[in-house]
Amino acid sequence: MSTETPEDEPGRQVVPLHAVPDPQTEIQLEESAGAAYLDVTDLQDARRLPIIPEHLRRENIRGTVAEAAGKHWHLSRYYGIRAPWITLKLAGYVLRGGWRLHRRLMVWWHWTEGWQLVSAAVAQGRLGHADAMNAHREGRRTRTARGTIVAVTAGVAAAALVIAARHVPHWTWLPVAVVLAGVLMHHGRRPGFRIPQDRRGSGTSGTFPTPAGTGHRVTHMDR
Repeated sequence: MSTETPEDEPGRQVVPLHAVPDPQTEIQLEESAGAAYLDVTDLQDARRLPIIPEHLRRENIRGTVAEAAGKHWHLSRYYGIRAPWITLKLAGYVLRGGWRLHRRLMVWWHWTEGWQLVSAAVAQGRLGHADAMNAHREGRRTRTARGTIVAVTAGVAAAALVIAARHVPHWTWLPVAVVLAGVLMHHGRRPGFRIPQDRRGSGTSGTFPTPAGTGHRVTHMDR
């Protein structure tokens, strides 16, 4: 490996190199602004919720009460006109729910799945005769056991009703009937059924006077 330098070689000169400053770059650095800071004091105050809502303040409470009274008066008339039709529809759901629960009980009691096993075994002819007899005996035992459960439950329910009719105050039958009707309506209603609502607006707004004499618009959701 050679250790000779350019000075040792004959006929060669060493030219020193110097960095040439760029005047335009120096001017841009001198004219550049310093660090900028964003004042977020107002934003922090804006994120704070008022302690007392606008519509419940002293200067707005009278307008809020009047607005709420008008809204409920409108709703009472809206549902009052439709009450007979809604009552008939809910009564129909109660009857349908009772029928559906009765049908489910009968299907569970008689074990209709066992009928399919018997039919499949009979369709096989002589080869499925033993399977058909076994399915028939199993179905008879199942129906007997489930029938006993239904009979015992019905007897207990009837005895409870007789005891309640003699010793329970009469006013307690009303909440019991409401709960029972609700259960039957749940099983009898069609999917997606809802009581009709007035959907013309999802909120109410009002203009209430402020201490400064200017109107302040307050908007809040009804629901």
